Amino acid sequence: MTGVSPFREVADPDAPNGSAFEKLFLVGLATVLPTTTPFYAVKYLATSAPKRTSLRQYLSMQYMRLLLSSNPVLGTPESWSAASSSPKAGFANNLVYGNSLQVNTVEVIKVPPVPAVDLVQHAALPPAANGKVQPVERPGFIISPKTALGKGTEKAQPGEQITLYIHGGAYVIGHPVADPFVWKVARDTNRRVFALQYRKSTTPETAWPAPLIDALSAWKYITEELEFPASSVQVMGCSAGGHLTLALAQQLHATSQDLPGSLTLVSPWVDLTLSFPSIQHRPIDFLTADWLKTPIKSLTRYYTPEAVRGPFFSPTLAPAGYWKFLEKTPVFVNVGEIEGFIDEVNAFVERIKSDDVPVTVNIDRDGIHAGPSLPFMPAYHFDDFVAGMRNQFDLMKTSTSH
Repeated sequence: MTGVSPFREVADPDAPNGSAFEKLFLVGLATVLPTTTPFYAVKYLATSAPKRTSLRQYLSMQYMRLLLSSNPVLGTPESWSAASSSPKAGFANNLVYGNSLQVNTVEVIKVPPVPAVDLVQHAALPPAANGKVQPVERPGFIISPKTALGKGTEKAQPGEQITLYIHGGAYVIGHPVADPFVWKVARDTNRRVFALQYRKSTTPETAWPAPLIDALSAWKYITEELEFPASSVQVMGCSAGGHLTLALAQQLHATSQDLPGSLTLVSPWVDLTLSFPSIQHRPIDFLTADWLKTPIKSLTRYYTPEAVRGPFFSPTLAPAGYWKFLEKTPVFVNVGEIEGFIDEVNAFVERIKSDDVPVTVNIDRDGIHAGPSLPFMPAYHFDDFVAGMRNQFDLMKTSTSH
């Protein structure tokens, strides 16, 4: 990094840490949810919820909103067993996952940590962390369609492309393979997907740059161990995963490494200052600014407020010309029409367009935050999105043939 240091002299004393009580809060809230159904049903009928939003969708969104906004406690980092778990085909799971478990195989691997020499630029260790943040071994999941060119940990096949998937969850919750989304992506693109299990930033040891370090480990595994050319990798991130996707691209650029063949951003979180109107005024979406404030403080505990307002943590606030390095990297952005991030994502799209970045945008009709990834949303949300992903792979082929 150059210029003014992004680091605090001491960690933010107000940064929250995860607690085992978080699970108790969630259990308690879950028992209350059914009692709220009559209230939300009346509210649905009485308010201006889009009429193409079904009552089932509306209730699901409000339940999620209540679970997030009513829980004041962050969770503790998951155990290795929980972090490396994956769903198995069976009657109950098949009802949720459809055929996406049967048509794919999964291999769980241990991703080696990056060497210390890679901890530079945006991945430099904060002095205030006092050595607590370090590269560590992480679980990774390689999901392989049965008809894909390559399987599992096989080396890249001639002409093969792969997706590096980075899940969302505000950097504090989430599991990359615990819902149908990534399985359906592998199935419908017919390409291997490497799903990254990065550390959740709820402790001094797992705060930023821990997620970026884990993303670098996954990148090195794909490009060095599996031997995929960078140009054959589509990095796809959802919500906070979209933020981490852009952070990875910035780190690769800052260290003069080859960039991915394309970037796909699903409802990307591109403003950690929460300064755009839509995140404050979206009563239908489940994501709220009040809830996001706690993950932000935990994530950025070693960084100054000025750094959080800068282009690395808040990509949409970048100055003109900042994203010029992506002018040969196709970017696909999928954002929900009625979601909380719509304003900041639209501003980000205009920012990168002005820097001559080739960007394709899908405004997800009646879509909420991360709509394509949510199993209770109608099928067209995912179908429209995955069509955009397939187009990205086609653009990657075109760019590498010249």
